[in-house]
Amino acid sequence: MNDNLTISTFEFFQMFPDAESARLYFEQRRWDGHVVCPHCGSDQISARTGKRLGYYRCGSCKEEFTVRTKTIFERSHVPLNKWLLAMYLVVTARKGISSLQLSKEISVTQKTAPSSLPVPNPRHVAHPRTGTPYPPCRSGEVPAGSSWSSAEPRVRLGCG
Repeated sequence: MNDNLTISTFEFFQMFPDAESARLYFEQRRWDGHVVCPHCGSDQISARTGKRLGYYRCGSCKEEFTVRTKTIFERSHVPLNKWLLAMYLVVTARKGISSLQLSKEISVTQKTAPSSLPVPNPRHVAHPRTGTPYPPCRSGEVPAGSSWSSAEPRVRLGCG
């Protein structure tokens, strides 16, 4: 799959028809064919078989884990193919997508939809290129447009 191309919804459903195909995609993206324990970093891993497909056991720390372990998906009961669909819809929506619309599209409750794609607090996120934290939030009046002018509306900001 070429990461620079946008795929159609039809192509998306062909690529990820079920949770198993989504799990395999996430495993490829996370581990690139070389599974590593998220608990201790060991590569002495054995794959579980039978009904426990997708589960792994670490030979060093004896912990069991899946591709969801230590990710935003960890305690979610939403299948991985719905997670992927939610990400696809958010990324391809031109003007954004409401939680109500997202809940209808991926067949979950509206309460589940906003938490499906958590938006990180900018104060806790580092700049992707430099790795430095974003500047602290300011309070007071700031211009709502591109420059200061007396006719321009002003918006009150807080660090809330």
